[in-house]
Amino acid sequence: MARIFVFIYVIILLLPWEARGNDCTFTPALNGNATACEGSSGNVYTTDPGGTGYTWVISAGGFISGGWGTNTVTVTWTTAGARWISIDFTSAAGCTAAAPTVLDVTVNLLLPASLTIAVSANPVCQGTTANFTATPANGGPSPSYQWQVNGSNQGTNSPNFSYIPANNDQVKCIMTSTYGCATGNPATSNTVLMAVSNNLPVSVSIVASPSGQICQSTQVTYTATPVNGGSTPAYQWKVNGVNAGTNSATFSYAPANAEVISCVLTSNTPCASGNPATSNSITANVIASIPVSVSITASNNPVCSGIPITFTATPVNGGSNPTYQWVVNGSGAGTNSPTFIFSPSNGDLISCYLLSSLGSCVTNNPATSNVITMTVNPVLPVSISISASSNPVCAGTTVIFTAT
Repeated sequence: MARIFVFIYVIILLLPWEARGNDCTFTPALNGNATACEGSSGNVYTTDPGGTGYTWVISAGGFISGGWGTNTVTVTWTTAGARWISIDFTSAAGCTAAAPTVLDVTVNLLLPASLTIAVSANPVCQGTTANFTATPANGGPSPSYQWQVNGSNQGTNSPNFSYIPANNDQVKCIMTSTYGCATGNPATSNTVLMAVSNNLPVSVSIVASPSGQICQSTQVTYTATPVNGGSTPAYQWKVNGVNAGTNSATFSYAPANAEVISCVLTSNTPCASGNPATSNSITANVIASIPVSVSITASNNPVCSGIPITFTATPVNGGSNPTYQWVVNGSGAGTNSPTFIFSPSNGDLISCYLLSSLGSCVTNNPATSNVITMTVNPVLPVSISISASSNPVCAGTTVIFTAT
């Protein structure tokens, strides 16, 4: 169609000036704008209100209604795309248009405006900031945003919104598109119902077994009891503030005196507060080991057969009420006493066991004494006999007596 008008225009230019008459000048416009929306209607008019015999031609997709012979017509654009309107007319003043005037029109699609919002996390823990992001569709070059919490306006004109929610808060956003052919504008987003979980305080306590005073080199089992530790809590045991042990609820260790044992618990439960948590401290009360010993002595050795001998036991760390067990040649003998009276035979082996009455932290208990090997000599009858060198003898003769 444009080529037809160009062709007509060329013919008009080739005509003699007289044949063309006086030229008229006018400016067509579409409501002052060269853009329109699909399905919209607008008035197209010229600036020459005195013109008559207007000829209006429109590109495919538009429909002209009314005002065919006037300087204004109404156009409804049925399809989007590049459109044009050609106008030719004869003025009441007797002039004619030098050439048809073509007005280019861009018809834009009708696009639905919409908005979706998403939150960084839901549910969230109490006191935690939730970050919302709005994703527009057909918002135009610079859409505006109005966030709402429970129906009240919040935030700023931004596609992002951050705040600390309460449980059951309802968050949405209203977008106003700057796209000229947007439908459903302003657009309201989906509503996010916030779930806020209460914070759970994390703690841990430890106990020792055995507790209280312990003996040197005693293995102690420390046990941690968590509160709100989650499904897989992590444990870090410490001795004097230095990491020790393994990731376990128990810790076995032989402490030295005054060493301090504690535990740090890291919970994996959602919404944990006070995490990680440090336990109470247990200071080890370690008593040095006390060695038990006993030694025995005999009142005489060697001795004669049948002579009673007193054996005496001397204890070390026996306590206030030690127990004694005397032993002769591997068999128990005597009574529970630090002394033992016995008539030994030659070669008898005498020893003693001592059980200390000290309740704790003793070593080598019961203790075994030294062994005494007895030397017992038999009893021999004593006699004497004498003999004379001569008997009888003469008076005055010396006699030698011999004792055996």
